[in-house]
Amino acid sequence: MECFELSLNTKILFGPGKMKMLGKSAAAIGHKAMLVTGRRAMKELGHIGRASALLREAGVECVTYERAEPNPRTSTVDEGAALARQEKVDLIIALGGGSAIDMAKGIALCAKTGRPVFDYVMGGSDFKRTPHDCALPIIAVPTIAAAGSEFGDGAVLTRWETHEKVVLAGPHLFPSVLICDPELSLSVPRGLSGDGGIDIIAHAMDNYISNTATTPLQDFFSEAVMKTVIENLPRVLANGGDLEARTQVLWASTLANSWVIGAGKNGAGPMHFIEHCLSGHYDISHGRGLGIIMPVLWRFNCETNPEKYVKIAKGVFGICGTGLSERAMGMLAVDALEEWMKENGLLFRLRDVGIDSSKFKTIAADCMRIYESFGGEGGSLRNARHLGASEIVEVLNRAL
Repeated sequence: MECFELSLNTKILFGPGKMKMLGKSAAAIGHKAMLVTGRRAMKELGHIGRASALLREAGVECVTYERAEPNPRTSTVDEGAALARQEKVDLIIALGGGSAIDMAKGIALCAKTGRPVFDYVMGGSDFKRTPHDCALPIIAVPTIAAAGSEFGDGAVLTRWETHEKVVLAGPHLFPSVLICDPELSLSVPRGLSGDGGIDIIAHAMDNYISNTATTPLQDFFSEAVMKTVIENLPRVLANGGDLEARTQVLWASTLANSWVIGAGKNGAGPMHFIEHCLSGHYDISHGRGLGIIMPVLWRFNCETNPEKYVKIAKGVFGICGTGLSERAMGMLAVDALEEWMKENGLLFRLRDVGIDSSKFKTIAADCMRIYESFGGEGGSLRNARHLGASEIVEVLNRAL
Protein backbone atom coordinates (compact mmCIF):
# COMPACT_ATOMS: atom_id res chain seq x y z
CA MET A 1 0.00 0.00 0.00
CA GLU A 2 1.21 3.50 -0.84
CA CYS A 3 1.58 6.10 1.93
CA PHE A 4 -1.24 8.62 1.91
CA GLU A 5 -2.75 11.62 3.66
CA LEU A 6 -6.52 11.66 4.00
CA SER A 7 -8.63 14.63 5.09
CA LEU A 8 -12.35 14.46 4.38
CA ASN A 9 -14.00 17.68 5.52
CA THR A 10 -17.46 16.98 4.12
CA LYS A 11 -20.47 16.70 6.42
CA ILE A 12 -22.82 14.07 4.97
CA LEU A 13 -26.57 14.23 5.55
CA PHE A 14 -27.89 10.99 4.08
CA GLY A 15 -31.34 9.47 3.78
CA PRO A 16 -34.92 10.08 2.63
CA GLY A 17 -36.17 13.53 3.60
CA LYS A 18 -32.74 15.09 4.20
CA MET A 19 -33.41 17.72 1.52
CA LYS A 20 -35.30 19.67 4.21
CA MET A 21 -31.92 20.39 5.86
CA LEU A 22 -30.75 22.55 2.92
CA GLY A 23 -31.82 25.90 4.34
CA LYS A 24 -30.36 25.32 7.78
CA SER A 25 -27.12 23.98 6.29
CA ALA A 26 -26.75 26.95 3.96
CA ALA A 27 -27.50 29.51 6.67
CA ALA A 28 -24.70 28.08 8.80
CA ILE A 29 -22.22 28.83 5.99
CA GLY A 30 -23.30 31.93 4.08
CA HIS A 31 -25.87 34.64 3.41
CA LYS A 32 -26.20 34.65 -0.38
CA ALA A 33 -26.00 31.49 -2.47
CA MET A 34 -25.73 30.68 -6.14
CA LEU A 35 -27.83 27.64 -7.01
CA VAL A 36 -26.08 25.84 -9.89
CA THR A 37 -28.48 23.52 -11.65
CA GLY A 38 -29.74 22.25 -15.00
CA ARG A 39 -31.75 23.97 -17.69
CA ARG A 40 -35.05 22.08 -17.58
CA ALA A 41 -35.56 18.92 -15.51
CA MET A 42 -34.82 20.43 -12.10
CA LYS A 43 -37.43 23.13 -12.67
CA GLU A 44 -40.05 20.77 -14.10
CA LEU A 45 -39.63 18.39 -11.17
CA GLY A 46 -40.04 21.23 -8.70
CA HIS A 47 -36.56 20.81 -7.21
CA ILE A 48 -35.49 24.40 -7.93
CA GLY A 49 -38.66 25.83 -6.43
CA ARG A 50 -38.30 23.70 -3.32
CA ALA A 51 -34.62 24.52 -2.87
CA SER A 52 -35.26 28.24 -3.31
CA ALA A 53 -38.10 28.14 -0.77
CA LEU A 54 -35.96 26.32 1.81
CA LEU A 55 -33.21 28.92 1.39
CA ARG A 56 -35.63 31.85 1.71
CA GLU A 57 -37.14 30.36 4.85
CA ALA A 58 -33.65 30.17 6.36
CA GLY A 59 -32.87 33.79 5.42
CA VAL A 60 -30.44 32.95 2.61
CA GLU A 61 -30.66 34.95 -0.61
CA CYS A 62 -30.47 32.88 -3.79
CA VAL A 63 -29.30 33.50 -7.34
CA THR A 64 -30.01 30.66 -9.76
CA TYR A 65 -27.65 29.64 -12.55
CA GLU A 66 -29.57 27.15 -14.68
CA ARG A 67 -26.80 26.38 -17.16
CA ALA A 68 -25.52 22.96 -16.10
CA GLU A 69 -25.11 20.75 -19.16
CA PRO A 70 -23.86 17.24 -19.97
CA ASN A 71 -20.07 17.32 -20.26
CA PRO A 72 -20.00 20.83 -18.72
CA ARG A 73 -18.10 23.44 -20.69
CA THR A 74 -15.28 25.56 -19.31
CA SER A 75 -16.90 28.59 -20.96
CA THR A 76 -20.13 28.01 -19.02
CA VAL A 77 -18.15 27.72 -15.79
CA ASP A 78 -16.37 31.02 -16.49
CA GLU A 79 -19.70 32.76 -17.16
CA GLY A 80 -21.09 31.39 -13.91
CA ALA A 81 -18.05 32.54 -11.96
CA ALA A 82 -18.41 36.05 -13.39
CA LEU A 83 -22.07 36.12 -12.31
CA ALA A 84 -21.14 34.86 -8.84
CA ARG A 85 -18.61 37.68 -8.43
CA GLN A 86 -21.09 40.23 -9.76
CA GLU A 87 -23.77 39.06 -7.33
CA LYS A 88 -21.27 38.82 -4.46
CA VAL A 89 -22.40 35.34 -3.45
CA ASP A 90 -20.59 33.61 -0.59
CA LEU A 91 -21.83 30.06 -1.13
CA ILE A 92 -22.30 27.75 -4.13
CA ILE A 93 -25.03 25.10 -4.06
CA ALA A 94 -25.05 22.33 -6.68
CA LEU A 95 -28.43 20.75 -7.37
CA GLY A 96 -28.45 17.97 -9.96
CA GLY A 97 -26.14 15.29 -11.29
CA GLY A 98 -22.40 15.14 -11.66
CA SER A 99 -22.40 17.86 -14.32
CA ALA A 100 -24.02 20.39 -11.98
CA ILE A 101 -21.67 19.44 -9.15
CA ASP A 102 -18.57 19.60 -11.34
CA MET A 103 -19.67 22.96 -12.71
CA ALA A 104 -20.29 24.25 -9.19
CA LYS A 105 -16.75 23.32 -8.17
CA GLY A 106 -15.28 25.27 -11.08
CA ILE A 107 -17.49 28.26 -10.30
CA ALA A 108 -16.60 28.13 -6.59
CA LEU A 109 -12.90 28.27 -7.46
CA CYS A 110 -12.99 30.92 -10.16
CA ALA A 111 -15.49 33.17 -8.41
CA LYS A 112 -12.85 33.49 -5.72
CA THR A 113 -9.74 33.76 -7.89
CA GLY A 114 -11.11 35.69 -10.88
CA ARG A 115 -9.17 33.55 -13.34
CA PRO A 116 -10.47 31.28 -16.15
CA VAL A 117 -11.05 27.72 -14.99
CA PHE A 118 -8.77 26.27 -17.69
CA ASP A 119 -5.83 27.85 -15.88
CA TYR A 120 -6.23 25.22 -13.17
CA VAL A 121 -6.87 21.95 -14.97
CA MET A 122 -4.55 18.96 -14.63
CA GLY A 123 -3.72 18.41 -18.29
CA GLY A 124 -4.67 19.86 -21.64
CA SER A 125 -3.07 22.43 -23.89
CA ASP A 126 -1.74 25.78 -22.71
CA PHE A 127 -2.64 25.15 -19.09
CA LYS A 128 -0.87 27.09 -16.35
CA ARG A 129 -1.90 24.96 -13.37
CA THR A 130 -1.82 27.99 -11.13
CA PRO A 131 -1.91 26.87 -7.48
CA HIS A 132 -5.48 27.05 -6.20
CA ASP A 133 -5.74 27.25 -2.46
CA CYS A 134 -9.11 28.91 -2.13
CA ALA A 135 -12.71 28.53 -3.23
CA LEU A 136 -16.16 29.51 -2.09
CA PRO A 137 -17.79 26.86 0.12
CA ILE A 138 -19.93 24.30 -1.69
CA ILE A 139 -23.07 22.38 -0.76
CA ALA A 140 -23.78 19.42 -3.05
CA VAL A 141 -27.29 18.02 -3.48
CA PRO A 142 -27.12 15.11 -5.96
CA THR A 143 -30.39 14.13 -7.62
CA ILE A 144 -29.05 11.03 -9.40
CA ALA A 145 -26.79 8.16 -8.37
CA ALA A 146 -23.96 8.31 -10.87
CA ALA A 147 -20.74 10.32 -10.91
CA GLY A 148 -19.98 10.44 -7.19
CA SER A 149 -18.57 13.94 -7.61
CA GLU A 150 -20.44 14.97 -4.45
CA PHE A 151 -17.91 13.27 -2.14
CA GLY A 152 -14.70 14.13 -3.94
CA ASP A 153 -12.38 17.01 -4.74
CA GLY A 154 -12.41 16.56 -8.51
CA ALA A 155 -14.41 17.84 -11.45
CA VAL A 156 -14.35 17.00 -15.14
CA LEU A 157 -14.82 19.88 -17.59
CA THR A 158 -14.69 20.19 -21.37
CA ARG A 159 -13.12 22.95 -23.44
CA TRP A 160 -15.23 22.32 -26.51
CA GLU A 161 -13.18 24.58 -28.76
CA THR A 162 -10.26 22.13 -28.54
CA HIS A 163 -12.27 19.02 -27.59
CA GLU A 164 -10.29 18.62 -24.38
CA LYS A 165 -12.06 16.97 -21.47
CA VAL A 166 -9.88 17.59 -18.46
CA VAL A 167 -9.76 17.25 -14.68
CA LEU A 168 -9.90 19.99 -12.06
CA ALA A 169 -8.99 18.94 -8.51
CA GLY A 170 -7.91 20.39 -5.19
CA PRO A 171 -8.62 20.04 -1.46
CA HIS A 172 -10.75 23.19 -1.37
CA LEU A 173 -13.18 21.66 -3.86
CA PHE A 174 -14.56 19.10 -1.42
CA PRO A 175 -18.15 20.14 -0.65
CA SER A 176 -18.56 21.44 2.89
CA VAL A 177 -21.95 19.74 3.14
CA LEU A 178 -23.36 16.84 1.14
CA ILE A 179 -27.12 16.29 1.21
CA CYS A 180 -27.94 12.86 -0.21
CA ASP A 181 -31.71 12.43 -0.33
CA PRO A 182 -32.68 9.35 -2.39
CA GLU A 183 -36.22 10.70 -2.75
CA LEU A 184 -34.81 13.23 -5.22
CA SER A 185 -33.73 10.37 -7.51
CA LEU A 186 -37.14 8.67 -7.71
CA SER A 187 -38.10 10.52 -10.88
CA VAL A 188 -34.85 9.90 -12.78
CA PRO A 189 -35.73 8.18 -16.10
CA ARG A 190 -34.73 4.58 -16.69
CA GLY A 191 -32.04 5.39 -19.26
CA LEU A 192 -30.28 7.91 -17.07
CA SER A 193 -30.55 5.61 -14.04
CA GLY A 194 -28.87 2.85 -16.04
CA ASP A 195 -26.09 5.09 -17.32
CA GLY A 196 -25.57 6.32 -13.76
CA GLY A 197 -25.24 2.80 -12.41
CA ILE A 198 -22.58 2.03 -15.00
CA ASP A 199 -20.67 5.14 -13.93
CA ILE A 200 -20.71 3.92 -10.32
CA ILE A 201 -19.31 0.52 -11.30
CA ALA A 202 -16.64 2.18 -13.43
CA HIS A 203 -15.54 4.40 -10.54
CA ALA A 204 -15.34 1.47 -8.15
CA MET A 205 -13.39 -0.67 -10.58
CA ASP A 206 -11.18 1.79 -12.49
CA ASN A 207 -8.76 2.28 -9.62
CA TYR A 208 -9.06 -1.40 -8.69
CA ILE A 209 -7.98 -2.78 -12.06
CA SER A 210 -5.38 -0.12 -12.85
CA ASN A 211 -3.27 -0.85 -9.81
CA THR A 212 -1.75 -4.05 -8.45
CA ALA A 213 -0.74 -2.67 -5.05
CA THR A 214 -1.56 -4.72 -1.97
CA THR A 215 -4.69 -2.93 -0.81
CA PRO A 216 -7.07 -5.71 0.25
CA LEU A 217 -9.42 -3.53 2.30
CA GLN A 218 -9.85 -0.98 -0.50
CA ASP A 219 -10.37 -3.83 -2.97
CA PHE A 220 -13.13 -5.24 -0.79
CA PHE A 221 -14.73 -1.78 -0.77
CA SER A 222 -14.63 -1.70 -4.57
CA GLU A 223 -16.11 -5.17 -4.84
CA ALA A 224 -18.87 -4.31 -2.34
CA VAL A 225 -19.83 -1.16 -4.24
CA MET A 226 -19.98 -3.06 -7.50
CA LYS A 227 -22.02 -5.90 -5.98
CA THR A 228 -24.45 -3.43 -4.41
CA VAL A 229 -25.11 -1.82 -7.80
CA ILE A 230 -25.41 -5.15 -9.61
CA GLU A 231 -27.97 -6.36 -7.08
CA ASN A 232 -29.99 -3.15 -6.74
CA LEU A 233 -29.85 -1.37 -10.10
CA PRO A 234 -32.12 -3.94 -11.81
CA ARG A 235 -34.74 -3.16 -9.14
CA VAL A 236 -34.42 0.55 -9.94
CA LEU A 237 -34.73 -0.10 -13.67
CA ALA A 238 -37.80 -2.29 -13.13
CA ASN A 239 -39.46 0.15 -10.72
CA GLY A 240 -38.11 3.68 -10.49
CA GLY A 241 -40.16 4.23 -7.33
CA ASP A 242 -38.31 1.57 -5.34
CA LEU A 243 -36.96 3.86 -2.62
CA GLU A 244 -34.92 1.19 -0.85
CA ALA A 245 -33.10 0.23 -4.06
CA ARG A 246 -32.58 3.91 -4.92
CA THR A 247 -31.11 4.45 -1.45
CA GLN A 248 -28.63 1.59 -1.79
CA VAL A 249 -27.47 2.73 -5.23
CA LEU A 250 -27.10 6.36 -4.09
CA TRP A 251 -24.87 5.36 -1.18
CA ALA A 252 -22.80 3.21 -3.53
CA SER A 253 -22.44 6.24 -5.81
CA THR A 254 -21.31 8.44 -2.94
CA LEU A 255 -18.55 6.05 -1.92
CA ALA A 256 -17.43 4.79 -5.33
CA ASN A 257 -15.46 7.87 -6.37
CA SER A 258 -14.24 8.81 -2.91
CA TRP A 259 -10.80 8.70 -1.35
CA VAL A 260 -12.19 6.18 1.15
CA ILE A 261 -11.77 3.58 -1.59
CA GLY A 262 -8.83 5.17 -3.41
CA ALA A 263 -6.54 5.83 -0.44
CA GLY A 264 -3.19 4.09 -0.67
CA LYS A 265 -3.73 2.80 -4.20
CA ASN A 266 -2.18 5.58 -6.29
CA GLY A 267 -4.29 4.23 -9.10
CA ALA A 268 -5.86 5.92 -12.07
CA GLY A 269 -8.89 5.69 -14.31
CA PRO A 270 -8.19 4.17 -17.71
CA MET A 271 -11.87 3.56 -18.50
CA HIS A 272 -12.71 7.13 -17.57
CA PHE A 273 -9.73 8.58 -19.40
CA ILE A 274 -10.68 6.91 -22.67
CA GLU A 275 -14.33 7.86 -22.27
CA HIS A 276 -13.45 11.48 -21.45
CA CYS A 277 -11.58 11.84 -24.71
CA LEU A 278 -14.34 10.04 -26.60
CA SER A 279 -17.12 12.30 -25.28
CA GLY A 280 -14.85 15.30 -25.64
CA HIS A 281 -15.36 14.84 -29.37
CA TYR A 282 -18.82 13.29 -29.56
CA ASP A 283 -20.63 14.74 -26.50
CA ILE A 284 -22.31 11.43 -25.66
CA SER A 285 -23.62 10.56 -22.19
CA HIS A 286 -20.67 9.84 -19.90
CA GLY A 287 -22.31 6.74 -18.44
CA ARG A 288 -23.25 5.44 -21.87
CA GLY A 289 -19.68 5.89 -23.08
CA LEU A 290 -18.34 4.06 -20.04
CA GLY A 291 -20.79 1.22 -20.63
CA ILE A 292 -19.35 0.79 -24.10
CA ILE A 293 -15.71 0.95 -23.03
CA MET A 294 -15.89 -1.04 -19.79
CA PRO A 295 -16.45 -4.65 -20.92
CA VAL A 296 -14.04 -4.18 -23.82
CA LEU A 297 -11.22 -2.86 -21.62
CA TRP A 298 -11.91 -5.57 -19.02
CA ARG A 299 -11.48 -8.26 -21.67
CA PHE A 300 -8.39 -6.53 -23.10
CA ASN A 301 -6.76 -6.43 -19.65
CA CYS A 302 -7.80 -9.92 -18.63
CA GLU A 303 -6.03 -11.42 -21.64
CA THR A 304 -2.67 -10.74 -19.98
CA ASN A 305 -3.41 -9.70 -16.36
CA PRO A 306 -6.35 -11.75 -15.09
CA GLU A 307 -5.59 -11.61 -11.34
CA LYS A 308 -8.08 -8.89 -10.38
CA TYR A 309 -10.76 -10.34 -12.64
CA VAL A 310 -10.52 -13.67 -10.83
CA LYS A 311 -11.27 -11.79 -7.61
CA ILE A 312 -14.24 -10.09 -9.29
CA ALA A 313 -15.55 -13.43 -10.57
CA LYS A 314 -15.49 -14.87 -7.05
CA GLY A 315 -16.28 -11.87 -4.87
CA VAL A 316 -18.80 -10.00 -7.03
CA PHE A 317 -20.46 -12.58 -9.24
CA GLY A 318 -20.12 -15.61 -6.93
CA ILE A 319 -18.52 -17.76 -9.63
CA CYS A 320 -16.88 -20.88 -8.20
CA GLY A 321 -14.98 -22.25 -11.17
CA THR A 322 -12.79 -25.24 -10.46
CA GLY A 323 -9.98 -26.60 -12.56
CA LEU A 324 -9.85 -23.42 -14.68
CA SER A 325 -6.79 -21.41 -15.55
CA GLU A 326 -6.52 -17.95 -14.03
CA ARG A 327 -7.22 -16.40 -17.43
CA ALA A 328 -10.29 -18.54 -18.04
CA MET A 329 -11.63 -17.74 -14.59
CA GLY A 330 -11.06 -14.02 -15.12
CA MET A 331 -12.85 -14.15 -18.45
CA LEU A 332 -15.91 -15.55 -16.67
CA ALA A 333 -16.12 -12.24 -14.79
CA VAL A 334 -16.07 -10.33 -18.08
CA ASP A 335 -18.74 -12.64 -19.49
CA ALA A 336 -20.87 -12.18 -16.36
CA LEU A 337 -20.61 -8.40 -16.59
CA GLU A 338 -21.65 -8.40 -20.26
CA GLU A 339 -24.56 -10.75 -19.56
CA TRP A 340 -25.79 -8.57 -16.69
CA MET A 341 -25.55 -5.46 -18.86
CA LYS A 342 -27.39 -7.21 -21.69
CA GLU A 343 -30.18 -8.43 -19.40
CA ASN A 344 -30.73 -4.87 -18.16
CA GLY A 345 -30.53 -3.11 -21.53
CA LEU A 346 -27.18 -1.51 -20.77
CA LEU A 347 -24.92 -3.16 -23.36
CA PHE A 348 -24.14 -0.90 -26.33
CA ARG A 349 -21.51 -0.50 -29.03
CA LEU A 350 -20.03 2.68 -30.47
CA ARG A 351 -22.02 2.28 -33.66
CA ASP A 352 -25.22 2.32 -31.57
CA VAL A 353 -24.48 5.93 -30.60
CA GLY A 354 -23.42 7.03 -34.08
CA ILE A 355 -19.64 6.82 -33.67
CA ASP A 356 -17.32 5.42 -36.35
CA SER A 357 -13.55 4.93 -36.42
CA SER A 358 -12.65 8.21 -38.14
CA LYS A 359 -11.39 9.97 -34.99
CA PHE A 360 -9.90 7.02 -33.10
CA LYS A 361 -6.26 8.07 -33.62
CA THR A 362 -7.06 11.63 -32.56
CA ILE A 363 -8.90 10.41 -29.47
CA ALA A 364 -5.99 8.12 -28.55
CA ALA A 365 -3.49 10.96 -28.98
CA ASP A 366 -5.66 13.24 -26.83
CA CYS A 367 -5.82 10.58 -24.16
CA MET A 368 -2.07 10.17 -23.96
CA ARG A 369 -1.40 13.92 -24.03
CA ILE A 370 -3.91 14.75 -21.31
CA TYR A 371 -3.78 11.70 -19.02
CA GLU A 372 -0.37 10.04 -19.23
CA SER A 373 0.75 12.29 -16.38
CA PHE A 374 -1.83 10.61 -14.10
CA GLY A 375 0.59 7.92 -12.99
CA GLY A 376 1.40 6.57 -16.45
CA GLU A 377 4.89 5.90 -17.71
CA GLY A 378 6.69 4.60 -20.76
CA GLY A 379 4.07 5.84 -23.17
CA SER A 380 1.26 4.09 -21.31
CA LEU A 381 -1.65 5.10 -19.12
CA ARG A 382 -1.63 3.50 -15.68
CA ASN A 383 -3.47 0.27 -16.33
CA ALA A 384 -3.24 -3.47 -15.69
CA ARG A 385 -1.82 -3.86 -19.21
CA HIS A 386 0.29 -1.53 -21.36
CA LEU A 387 -2.16 1.03 -22.74
CA GLY A 388 -0.50 3.39 -25.19
CA ALA A 389 -2.00 5.17 -28.18
CA SER A 390 -2.05 2.09 -30.41
CA GLU A 391 -3.69 -0.01 -27.70
CA ILE A 392 -6.34 2.66 -27.13
CA VAL A 393 -7.14 2.53 -30.85
CA GLU A 394 -7.40 -1.25 -30.54
CA VAL A 395 -9.82 -0.95 -27.62
CA LEU A 396 -11.95 1.55 -29.53
CA ASN A 397 -12.00 -0.70 -32.61
CA ARG A 398 -13.10 -3.61 -30.44
CA ALA A 399 -15.89 -1.39 -29.08
CA LEU A 400 -17.29 -0.60 -32.53
